[in-house]
Amino acid sequence: MTTTTAPTTADREKARCCGSSVGARIRRWNTRTQEWEFLLIGRAWWPVGWAPIAGHVWDNHSSPEDAVKTETLEEGGLTVVGLVLVDEFRLRNLCQAPPAHIPGHYWWLYDVEVEGELRPDAVETTGARWVTADELQNLADQTIEHALMGAHAHDQDPEVLEAVW
Repeated sequence: MTTTTAPTTADREKARCCGSSVGARIRRWNTRTQEWEFLLIGRAWWPVGWAPIAGHVWDNHSSPEDAVKTETLEEGGLTVVGLVLVDEFRLRNLCQAPPAHIPGHYWWLYDVEVEGELRPDAVETTGARWVTADELQNLADQTIEHALMGAHAHDQDPEVLEAVW
């Protein structure tokens, strides 16, 4: 696993978003409960909340596939053994870095198969957990309700789904 140091506020203010992101839907079948569980990590810096593993593409990676593999290893300590592109789309979503040109990101969303022991990065995350589809929907509903009330993402409870998602 790569060791990183948390970017300072000054570093984040100087950084420019590359305008591209990947998201990894990582799930496992729970034989005891007979349902899917989804991996979420706690974001250590804004926008805070629980979220699937994700990251920018064109800042330090050669391709979206490379970004998924690298971010999964960095943020979760897991090795990607399979990935399938689910969708590509553009969102005007939040980012910790100011946009380089157009606000938001062009996204590549993947279903990702992993192996290894879950080891969330202590700098980039506040931890990791597996949640059921119902739990994931509940977190998303709370985030949506917060947004529909006109509240700002800065005021969102960090125990719900990150506002990006």
